[in-house]
Amino acid sequence: MDRRRPGPRSGYYRWIAGAQARSERQGAEDALVEEIREIGYSMAPHIRAELVIDALQAAVATRGGNAAGVIFHADRGSQYTSAAFAQVCDRYGIRRSMGRVGSSYDNALAESFWQGLKRETMHRKLFSTMRQARLEIFQWLTYYNARRRHSALNYLSPMEFEQQHHKTTKLSLAA
Repeated sequence: MDRRRPGPRSGYYRWIAGAQARSERQGAEDALVEEIREIGYSMAPHIRAELVIDALQAAVATRGGNAAGVIFHADRGSQYTSAAFAQVCDRYGIRRSMGRVGSSYDNALAESFWQGLKRETMHRKLFSTMRQARLEIFQWLTYYNARRRHSALNYLSPMEFEQQHHKTTKLSLAA
């Protein structure tokens, strides 16, 4: 097993994922793939494997189609353990990683993300259509990636952190 720390310098990344069911009244399910920032998102009226595959494919497209060597961490939901999801990961060269049974800490970053999304966009709100929910969540994701500052990222937004990190990596590789 390769024990190098995932990241731009080692040539591979760690992605986390989560699928979230909302109440029956909301009528939609969500799935996301997150690196430093949210890079893949999907919404559907079901929580089957196709939902998380759509989010994964959106993440791969965001990263220019190259995901070889990525470590994809998720909980043990049936969507992530399905044969269809495994085939898509294999096609892109993505290594799957799953949390321990009964441990909420393994996927704490994804759970924290969902908690913020729910609190800031869905708290005490009932969307009248899936289109309205998709639009409001997309607006929040845009804010989250481009403007929301994070203490863990030295008070930069995820996109600012990523841009700064890529500049630094390019400079050190050139030296």
